[in-house]
Parts: sequence; structure tokens; C-alpha cells
Amino acid sequence: MSRPQASIQMNPDRGEACVRLGGDWRITGRLPAWPLLAKQVPAGGGAGGGGRVTTSGRVTGGGGVTGGGITALAFDMSRVGAWDTSLVLFVNAARRWCAERDVRFGASGLSPAVLALLGDMAKAGAPDAAAGAAASTAANAASAASVSSIDAAAAATAASTTAAASTATTAATAGQRRDLPATVGLATLHLIDLSGQICRFLVECARSVLRLAAHPGGFRWRDCVFEMQQCGAMGLPIVGLISFLTGVILAYVASTILRQYGADIFVADFVSLVMVREMGAMMTGVVLAGRTGAAFAAQIANMKAGEEIDALMTLGVRPVDFLVIPRILALGVMMPLLALYSNALGILGGMVIAMMVLDIPAAAYWVKMLATIDLSDIGTGLLKAAVFGVIVGMAGCLRGLQARRDAAGVGQAATSAVVTAILFIIISDAIFAVLFNFLNW
Repeated sequence: MSRPQASIQMNPDRGEACVRLGGDWRITGRLPAWPLLAKQVPAGGGAGGGGRVTTSGRVTGGGGVTGGGITALAFDMSRVGAWDTSLVLFVNAARRWCAERDVRFGASGLSPAVLALLGDMAKAGAPDAAAGAAASTAANAASAASVSSIDAAAAATAASTTAAASTATTAATAGQRRDLPATVGLATLHLIDLSGQICRFLVECARSVLRLAAHPGGFRWRDCVFEMQQCGAMGLPIVGLISFLTGVILAYVASTILRQYGADIFVADFVSLVMVREMGAMMTGVVLAGRTGAAFAAQIANMKAGEEIDALMTLGVRPVDFLVIPRILALGVMMPLLALYSNALGILGGMVIAMMVLDIPAAAYWVKMLATIDLSDIGTGLLKAAVFGVIVGMAGCLRGLQARRDAAGVGQAATSAVVTAILFIIISDAIFAVLFNFLNW
């Protein structure tokens, strides 16, 4: 690989200068700097001979600068080999230099690919050469982002979050006070924007599922199995403890009322039916929202802060395929199993209270429980659990992708993921209650 070169050749008679480029331009190598080369063409000056800027940044060769100033700057990249965005940044710095000094920028010697990237940088308001490395990384990510629509959605989400934070900071600094209509209007706009982000995320997840169904070899089964272990087997202790105590509480509440009517045995009916149809799936969903959903959000937000997601996008890997779908599938599969485990522990907790407080034999409690619940009740709870698992996984991944790129953003993403998951679990459970009542289940 030859070293990148840049030299300038003056034509004082015509008031023009030509920048001749050569070698291989790589962002990881030592590159010529346009500010050093531009010193050969000061305001009101021409050049007696060509100079060259080496990869070390030193100007060598060439005579002094004499004569009148130039009116046009052209380029010759016929000797350029391989190149990346470092060359585009160099040319863009020269274009900005021309604009500041009212010098005509001649682009006829540049390749169409370079001209296309220059146009994209102009539309995006590209930074100057002082931020070259960061801009190059952003340009590479922007070029690769066209492979997936989720990149555009993620960019829109980040822009929206940044704009909202900037607006809030400005308002706080200026000490502005919003009236009630303005506050309600801003909250409504924020809700509409949030709804749009959720819809785009759902659509991208659906597309990802279809792609992986058509090409199952691209699915990361190892990551999915690992997440199953983390949210399933590793969550058994906390789920079991909370479910057992929930059964104890339900039995105490039921015994307080039923004992007044001599119907102590119906404690088994109450505890078993409530645990199987409602509380087993509900408590498991809430526990995993705080344990697994927050972990998903923190992991993805930390990856975003470390620019790991940007690296995936640059490599052409869709973040939804790589990060989101394995986690959602893991929770969707493990949540019904955890709900069954929760049902068993909750019923066991009710049995302990029935034996210790109500003097009901374990056999009588067991027979009464079997006579109360059937497979339709168990299926209802398992369906709810599967939906709650998908909700927890999507809430955690969505908030992680929406997080800001700093340490505070990671914590806020985890908190927001828990709140979002619990909110939608309650909403979906209410919808299920109305639907099952309508269907007489």
C-alpha cells in the first residue's frame, strides 16, 4: 500500500491551482492535512512551484509564494489508489477553504463516488477538518446505515431525544414558564412521537422475524439459549419466593372473609384459580420486568454508548436481528415455563396457610383445587405469560436503543424499560380480562 500524497501546482497566469492527489488514503494511516497544504496559497498569493505534504504532515519542496491570488482550485486524483472517507474529508476541507475565500471550487477532476459523498456531507452540514476522525466514523456509519430501515428509525429516535433534551435545557436556562395549554400540547406531541417510535420498532421486529424465518441459519441460537438461561433458570429463586408469598397473602385474605361463613375449604378454590389465571403470569411478568427487562435495556444502552451498535451497522448487521429478536424469543419461551412454576409455588403457599391457620388437610386442599381448575384456566394463564414475556423483551430492547450515549442514559433506559413493561403488562391484562369475559372463557 503506497503512502497518501497531496501536492499543489500553481498556474499564476490563469490564477488557478491544481491539487494533485496520489497513493492509498486510509483513515487509519498518516494523512496529509489540508491546512498545511493551504499555507502555500495564502490570501492574495500565487505560487512559484509545486509543494508536497507528506504523511508526516511536513511541507516539502516547492518555491515561495508570489504573484496574485488564485481564483479557482482544481483536483487531480488520477494517481489515487484505494481510498475511504479520509480522502472525502480532505477534499471537503478544501471546499470549505474555497468558500471562505471566494475561490471557485473545481470538481471536474474528482470521481463520481467522491462527489456523491461530498454532496451527502453538504446536506448533512459536515464538520470541518478539526473533527476529522469523528466525522469519518460518522460518515462510514451513515454509508452503511442504508442497509436497514431500523437505522433510520434509530437515527430519528436519537435526533428526537436530543432535540427534546436541548429544548428542555434551553427552557430551563432561560427561566421560561409554560402555561397549561402549552404543557398539554407538548405532552401530546411527545406521546404521538413515542407512539410512532413504538410502531416503527414493531414493524422492524416483524420484518426481522420474517427474514429469520426465511433464513433460519442467520439466527443466533447461542445468544438465544444464553438469554434463556439468564432469564429462566437464573430467575427461578426470586420468582419462586415472590409466588410463594403471593399465595400466602391470597390465602390469608380469603380466610379472613370465608371463615365468617364457615366456608374455609373454598380458600383452595380462590388461591388456585387466582394464581393460575391471573397472579402467576402477572407476578412473573412484573418480576422479569424489573430483573430481565432492565438488564436488556442497560446492556443495549451501554453498547450504544460504546458505539458498538454503530459498529454493527457499519458492518451491515441489523441491530434488531442481532440483539433484539434473540432476547424477545428467549423471554417469550421462558415466561410460560416460569408462570407454571409460579402457579405451583403460589398454590403451595396457599396450602401451607390452609394447613396451619384453617386446619384444612393437604389432601382436602389438593382435591378441592383439582376440582376447581382445568386446562382452560391453565392455558389462559400461559397465553398471558407468553404475551407478557414478549412485552418485557420489547420494552427493554426499545428503551436500550433509544438511550442517550452517556452513563446517565444507561440508568434512565433501565428505569424507563421497567416502567414501560409494567404499564403495558397491566394494559394487556385488562384487555385479556375483557376479551375472555366476552368469549366466556
